[in-house]
Amino acid sequence: MRTHVIVIMGLLFVAPLSRAAVPPPEQAVEQLLHASHGINELSGKEILETWEEVRRNPKPYLPFLRARLTLESIEAAKEPERLRDILGATGLLLRLGGNEEREYLAARLKELHRKRDELSAQVKVRAHSLGASIARDDESFRTQVWHRGRLIQVENAILRGFAEERDSRLRDTLLPRLEQDADMRDRYIEYFEVTARQDPVVRARLKKMLAAPGSPVTEKRLRRFFEAN
Repeated sequence: MRTHVIVIMGLLFVAPLSRAAVPPPEQAVEQLLHASHGINELSGKEILETWEEVRRNPKPYLPFLRARLTLESIEAAKEPERLRDILGATGLLLRLGGNEEREYLAARLKELHRKRDELSAQVKVRAHSLGASIARDDESFRTQVWHRGRLIQVENAILRGFAEERDSRLRDTLLPRLEQDADMRDRYIEYFEVTARQDPVVRARLKKMLAAPGSPVTEKRLRRFFEAN
């Protein structure tokens, strides 16, 4: 009996050592964003334990995820690795699943729209004044185009995440942009196809678009939206 007690006491002292200590919040976020296989069974024990801790108590980690999604961070993300971190932070905030995180991303989406509209107007003016052939060789012009492209990639990540969660809260932000936003119009329709197929407001707006002349790709997506019902 004494031997059993000694063994049990030994296990009690040893067991906690088998679980790696979760790093501080900023380091934990870096670890999750840089997980080469994403966060799944291939990630390894250390990554999975960090992810479980973040899911259990996300509050300390949220500021470091949100910091990746400021307009300044996106503008500075000129290297592919930094942009991947931003897209990864978007996915992590959505996977945490809290309403506060989703409201935060919905607000960021509106900021992305304002900045992208501003850049699109500047690009259009510069392209017209420089001429298409000269504009392609103009460094500042290319910088604006690349920045707009990064904004589109982040917006795509947000839309994809909300669609995967079947979360329709972006409806009123996206509907007014359907006609004007040629860059993202088809992505908006795809989002509505998943989240708002039976929504009467969305159906009325898309039916109106279907009746008007448009691109063959957009028309195909609109027909798929209604034919699947």
